[in-house]
Amino acid sequence: MNNKKKLQSGLFILAGIMFLVAAVFSLLAGNKLMSVPYFPLGFCFIAIGFSNQNKGKDDQKLPVWPSATVSIMEGDVMPGIFFHEDDFCQIELLPVENLAFCLNQANSMSDFSEAHKTDMGYTDIFIRKDAPVSMYSKKISAAMLQKTLGMAIPEFEGVFYAASASRSVRCEHTRAFGQAENVVLFYDHEDGLVKNIWLTLHVTKNADIAATKGIFDVLSKTGDFLLADWGWSFIAPLSNFAAIDTYLEARLKDSSAAV
Repeated sequence: MNNKKKLQSGLFILAGIMFLVAAVFSLLAGNKLMSVPYFPLGFCFIAIGFSNQNKGKDDQKLPVWPSATVSIMEGDVMPGIFFHEDDFCQIELLPVENLAFCLNQANSMSDFSEAHKTDMGYTDIFIRKDAPVSMYSKKISAAMLQKTLGMAIPEFEGVFYAASASRSVRCEHTRAFGQAENVVLFYDHEDGLVKNIWLTLHVTKNADIAATKGIFDVLSKTGDFLLADWGWSFIAPLSNFAAIDTYLEARLKDSSAAV
């Protein structure tokens, strides 16, 4: 294995360890929900690191994703990025016509969580219903959205779905945009139209808040949307700047407290 491959593998393993450490600290701080995504991400990064070491002679090895702690920019193009199934539409953008529906569903989720919460976790899983007005029904051109976002935000070279700790799948119909790996907008498309828009949103510094607002500002040029963070039971139109500011500041405070 050459030095470049060794460095890439080492970065993946280091990133995985950092995710696991963050998960442990979240548990110790009493924030079980925050720790949930960190464990699979940690094991996934570590597995990819060792997989790259073992497949140094294989030209068809797993795609090299960026380290969770290193962001590299080349012009307006970012390296590839992946998402885990637990992140898909957990923080999503929806047509604003769904506001009442989303508020009611968020309240139902909170009530359900309280009813099924135990010291060991939860005794049941809440299955979200689809919004009555889908993003697909708005007939947003995927090519137009890609062009609009790309004028202001770097696009990742490729998007990969972490199917397991040792296998990834390239998502040919999914795009991703962001300044770094912790604040990213994803969207997928079918027949040239946007189907879903969702976010990876790990706010750890003020610059992340600014980056998120930048994404929302660009996206607002294409239509009227609301933000639905189902894990936080937060629902608000993007036009409600005060609510969005309060939400992002709360996420920043929560991440600081978890470390």
